Amino acid sequence: MLKNWRNIYFILSPFLAERRAICFYALGLLLLHNVSLLASEIDVDQVIEQAQALRQQGQFHLPVSLLQAALARPNLSPAQHAGLWCELSELYRLRGELDAALTAVQKGLIWAERNENSFYNAQLLLQWGNLFNQQFEPELALEKYQQALTLAQENKQNGLIITVLLNILRTENELALTPSVQLDTIRFYLEKLTQDSEKLLPLIHLSQYTFLTQKQRYLLLIEAKEWAEKTQEWR
Repeated sequence: MLKNWRNIYFILSPFLAERRAICFYALGLLLLHNVSLLASEIDVDQVIEQAQALRQQGQFHLPVSLLQAALARPNLSPAQHAGLWCELSELYRLRGELDAALTAVQKGLIWAERNENSFYNAQLLLQWGNLFNQQFEPELALEKYQQALTLAQENKQNGLIITVLLNILRTENELALTPSVQLDTIRFYLEKLTQDSEKLLPLIHLSQYTFLTQKQRYLLLIEAKEWAEKTQEWR
């Protein structure tokens, strides 16, 4: 019986060898295809937008995989590296992986500084401040927010300036400090926003701060409602 099996294997061995060769050839083609995909250009902005959309839907694992895959691509520019690390740090923070988030912030800053890209510098410093706040170190958070504010103002990033100012106000409010930011300052930057819909959330956030009088908070909510009705975003 064993002899018969040996004879069968001897007869079929050329065909088996050919099949193995075909399998190895197919595997080689697959590897070459993957390498060519890695070498191809990537629309980093689109990847970041997809990750942000998924994050806003409460999905944190899939966008991390998308960003990590994008970071593995060769020939990315410093600005692209900075943008990917910037979004990745926020996702790690939301997942509670604060050490990974801090590492992502620091790597992003290295790339942003190589490109002298003030946008990502300011954004990453803002996220660093958010990490300090999440670790219950508000004083350190304020330092990072101030650094982010300086860069954002130099680069005239009005939307980012408002976000940083709101974070400064929130942190000072939690520490029961006298607010260093005046409402008129935030209104000044709100007027510079080109999209009316961008003004809605800042007004709502402002209305929640306890250092304002009840009347001030009420008027801010009324104003937010008016902006929402203009842009058909009231829910």
